Amino acid sequence: MKEQPGIFIRHEACPACGSSDNRAIYDNGNKFTYYCFGCEDSGFIKEEVTIKQTQTQGSEFMNIRETVQEVNGFPVRGFKERRIKKAVAELYDVKVGYSESDGKTIQFHYYPITNKGKVVGFERREVVGKKFTAIGSVKNSDELFGQSKFPPGCAKKIVVTEGALDAMSVQQLYQNKQQEWPVVSVVNGAINARKQIQANLEYLNSFNEVVFMFDADEQGSDGAKACAKIIRTGKAKIAALGRHGKDANDYLKADKLYELEKAIWNAEAYSPAGIVNSADTWALFNEDRREDSIPYPDCFGEVNKMTYGRRTGELTIFTAGTGSGKSSFVREDIYHILQTTNIQIGIVSLEESIRETLDGLIGLHLNKRITLPDVEFDREGDEGKDAWETVAGDGRLTLLDHQGSVSDNSLMEKIEFMAASGCKFIYLDHITLAVSEVDGSVNESMDKLMSDLLKCCKKFDVWIGVVSHLRKTGSGAKTFEEGANITEDALKGSGSLKQIAFQIIGFSRNKYEEDEFERQRVKISVLKNRFTGFTGPAGHARFDSDTGRLTNVPIEFSQL
Repeated sequence: MKEQPGIFIRHEACPACGSSDNRAIYDNGNKFTYYCFGCEDSGFIKEEVTIKQTQTQGSEFMNIRETVQEVNGFPVRGFKERRIKKAVAELYDVKVGYSESDGKTIQFHYYPITNKGKVVGFERREVVGKKFTAIGSVKNSDELFGQSKFPPGCAKKIVVTEGALDAMSVQQLYQNKQQEWPVVSVVNGAINARKQIQANLEYLNSFNEVVFMFDADEQGSDGAKACAKIIRTGKAKIAALGRHGKDANDYLKADKLYELEKAIWNAEAYSPAGIVNSADTWALFNEDRREDSIPYPDCFGEVNKMTYGRRTGELTIFTAGTGSGKSSFVREDIYHILQTTNIQIGIVSLEESIRETLDGLIGLHLNKRITLPDVEFDREGDEGKDAWETVAGDGRLTLLDHQGSVSDNSLMEKIEFMAASGCKFIYLDHITLAVSEVDGSVNESMDKLMSDLLKCCKKFDVWIGVVSHLRKTGSGAKTFEEGANITEDALKGSGSLKQIAFQIIGFSRNKYEEDEFERQRVKISVLKNRFTGFTGPAGHARFDSDTGRLTNVPIEFSQL
């Protein structure tokens, strides 16, 4: 139902996808239809339309309460609540309509729709809310908002925004500098922008630069890239917003005009995926991320000296033989992050319940194994309450309540939700179980999952720590549970594990050693280190069976 034969009535929120204004309502004479340009949901509805439309001569549909001619006679005013001055509204010929109740309150804004430079309709927007209503023959035009005000090639640069209000906001920037530059906008949002840009390629290509400044969300980003692709090579640039608001008007209301101008002049030239000109890399080069490194806890031995910690955007693998301590090291790391940073943490543990995870972390906090029956622990009293408040009470932990395997799509949905919700460190324990029931090849599934995890790291700027198992050693060979040395090739699963990971840290111990000290001593190795390249032995740690803690073994003992 994407091509609607009826008459456009208005935009409204879509209950299917939650968008605020992507659903369009159409009058088809004896019935009403809807179509969402976000999720493509469509259908028929029963509705009483308060503002009906009728057909006039020339097959144009006019609002029976407001015609194009009537709106043309409406006044022009500044938008005080949006910080748009009257001069900008006059430039774009945007009208206002007053409330019928008091005749003073501005209730509607009317944005002109032009065809060959002539006003053929208006898009009416309610000041309160985001409801839109079409007036006139708006479907007969593909022109950009404001296009008729700026002749082809009238300047070197033109800015294209996602909405009319944003175009006026950018123009406000220029007006404050006593200048006037061509600024236009697409009419039907980012999703449908490409079609409208395609219809006006000749006009846009008459400028040396075409800067797309769409909203700072996924739809805006995708829409800007889709439009930039079809502009003549070398002309298209994409401006980045988001630090001070979602769109240009947010920047204007926040009095961040300098930052808005900076975003325009620093707009990056569009190029096909993966191609970057060195002249556009200054901001990337100038970003000093050394202070962003987060160290591992002391029980990780010399790992920090070799890796300088880890950084968001990276993926680390922790690996060991069965029962050799990898989950204990991960738990120590989580507790370390809780105690030393303000970072939000996501935990996807597929082998233990949330209760078990909390017991483990709280046990570390109290330095005792609270789950053992012979260990005194007042779970319901002050001891338990205070420990829980310290470890979990501030809400910085987000945990997945699921044990066992889960489909890779479902898993990534949950991990991305954690990342989008503010979790900057995410732990997955363990990846082997995560793909064990996925249809098809396990290795293929692991390849996809690892690729998706890396994309998540980059997309949301998060660090992800992944626990991985090891392959079984050959017949007669020393096993990893007997303290065999670990290599990258020993990782269980596809080659993507060692290829995609930024760091691989291995833990090995001889579970069957007769000597108690040696049995509890874990050898730590850095198997891969993309940041510095330093690999090899990284010291030892020892598990304290009384406290449940891992402690660093002094160097004189680790060399024994």
